[in-house]
Amino acid sequence: EFLLPSMRILFVGSELTPIAKVGGLGDVMGALPKALEKLGAQVSIVIPRYGFIPKEKLKLLATHIEIPLAKTRERIALRETKLPGSRIRVFLIENHRYFGTGSSPYYERSAFVGTVKEIQRFAFFSKAVYTLLEAGHLEADIVHANDWHSGALVTMLRNQRSKIKNQNIKTVFTIHNLGNQGRWNAEEIDDWFFARGEKKIFASFRGEHNFIAEGIMNADFVTTVSPTYAKEILTRAYGAGLEKILQTRKRNLTGILNGIDYDFFNPSRDQFLFKQYGSANAQSGKVYNKAKLLSTLGLADTPRAPLFGLVSRLTEQKGIDFIVRSLPQFLESRDGIFVFLGRGSPNEEAALRRLEQRFPGRVFVKIGFDEELAHRIYAASDFFLMPSRFEPSGLGQMIAMRYGTIPIVRATGGLKDSVRDMKTGVVFTDASAIALDAAIRRAWEMYTLAPTRFRNIQNACLRENFDFKKSARAYQALYQKILAAGGA
Repeated sequence: EFLLPSMRILFVGSELTPIAKVGGLGDVMGALPKALEKLGAQVSIVIPRYGFIPKEKLKLLATHIEIPLAKTRERIALRETKLPGSRIRVFLIENHRYFGTGSSPYYERSAFVGTVKEIQRFAFFSKAVYTLLEAGHLEADIVHANDWHSGALVTMLRNQRSKIKNQNIKTVFTIHNLGNQGRWNAEEIDDWFFARGEKKIFASFRGEHNFIAEGIMNADFVTTVSPTYAKEILTRAYGAGLEKILQTRKRNLTGILNGIDYDFFNPSRDQFLFKQYGSANAQSGKVYNKAKLLSTLGLADTPRAPLFGLVSRLTEQKGIDFIVRSLPQFLESRDGIFVFLGRGSPNEEAALRRLEQRFPGRVFVKIGFDEELAHRIYAASDFFLMPSRFEPSGLGQMIAMRYGTIPIVRATGGLKDSVRDMKTGVVFTDASAIALDAAIRRAWEMYTLAPTRFRNIQNACLRENFDFKKSARAYQALYQKILAAGGA
């Protein structure tokens, strides 16, 4: 059950809740290390110190560490803090040129790579982490790298392991979203990244470097965030052009379903709610939160109208266009109230705004990130919408169930692995507005015509357990297997 006492795991990523969060990657980076620490692992985390992270409370460990690039030597400093609510050491790498600007870890609002600046930011981050491992400022038996932002690091560790004090260092690379790959012109990257005498170690794909592919090809083991997504990405429909590379790693590829932080998402202790509730008083607690939320947002409180919530990035991946196309017809013939929170592509944002204008008092849209409102939506809603085209893991459906809210999901990736149709949710198959419309109508009929069934499913949601402990145990077993096997 317990990890070997010597097992040191270093998590590397671009986000970390609550220090620098954009989406689910930050949540996993904040919750999985805590769950592993409880199992006895020595865990630490390294992220960039972005300009928006104040340095006053961070301990300074080292300065003037040189990172060689093609035309210059950049200097970094290393700072440290603790992950709130744990003893986990968080290392932050400081460099004004690459990490000092911007109000988010990413330059693009969608969090998808759009500029060479973004690629340079994280390729530089990878090189800095490698340099710190080489110099002994960071130590690990396993480096657990996440998404394209640390793909270059995996390749460097594979090719230059002999320069590091612990030459048996192993790598695990987790794919959180294969759609975001970190691709750029190979020549442009090489001319900037490699110092004189350094071997050019990145593969070239039709003249481009691809940093998620680097991670996949060079890690000792590749994981993704649900068993179904691990199978889906081996196919052309979900492989985002990398299915052939993934097929070559099939023996060293596994899917481990994400969890959520059960301390943070806990309706009986949640400070953001109008009224806290546990499983014993969930019915009355949800009714109270719903009434308060509707009045706060200026929405009609029709007793027979179910409340449908959504908290999401507003992108095509999340099936927002299915919602926009199916809702007008539904709202013209049925009572229902919809609350949307998120940000993303301007098209999706504008389409939701138009719905709000067309159905005042029944549709509410807030563009942006609002932690308090998010929690209130999870608690107050009767149903939670996740009609994703693809969903590596999905956390929204797990959070919704924790609050006794029934998810409406498409059967893909982690949604398929975590929601059972008419037992803990409403599940539909086709990626279409028509299929979503049918699912919303099924939910509406259950709510209005079969209240006992609705309550039974609500209670079944409350009994589900997606605590990160489960995922942590699966990772613990994987780390031990990698260390015992001595590599890929």
